[in-house]
Amino acid sequence: HKAATVARLLVLTDAMGRRTHGLAMAPLYLAEIDKGSMATTGEPTIVKDNFETVGMQSSNGSLTFEGYVPATDAFQVARIKAAGAIVLAKSNLAEWAFTPNETLSSILPGYTKNPYALDRVTAGSSGGTAAAVAASFGAVGLGSDTGNSIRGPSSHQALVGIRSTMGLTSRAGVFPLSLLAAIAGPMGRTV
Repeated sequence: HKAATVARLLVLTDAMGRRTHGLAMAPLYLAEIDKGSMATTGEPTIVKDNFETVGMQSSNGSLTFEGYVPATDAFQVARIKAAGAIVLAKSNLAEWAFTPNETLSSILPGYTKNPYALDRVTAGSSGGTAAAVAASFGAVGLGSDTGNSIRGPSSHQALVGIRSTMGLTSRAGVFPLSLLAAIAGPMGRTV
């Protein structure tokens, strides 16, 4: 139920608390979080390194952004933190979130390995998040998906990954591979 709870937290709402559909529904506001059903208090969370995260390097897997520590959180990171999640770590990703198979960046040497079979790929740029959650370093994680980067790593590592409809969740503060197709969402071991 953890991935589904995080997914509900990430849905954009307008000032009246209604779901918005599409980027033209500005201004968008954070809805008040129902602490009874939406709380993620204390959930250890892994965040892909293309999400801006206060106090943590956000390199997008590239030496270009080495040392960049943002002053604000990405929308989705702010949302899960407001619900009580604890961001434990940033995860490795393919440089600029660009790969269909492996997770290899220029900022961290080496490949991210599939924790179930070290000789198999993690299957996409969110493979670092998927590997960390599959290895129980975190209960849930945030990844991004342009072509298959939430769904591929989730399926290769026995996780559930949710790629929402474009415009349903904000990608503000996430380095996109493509403005036309990139979206961000949760990954977890259970729904």
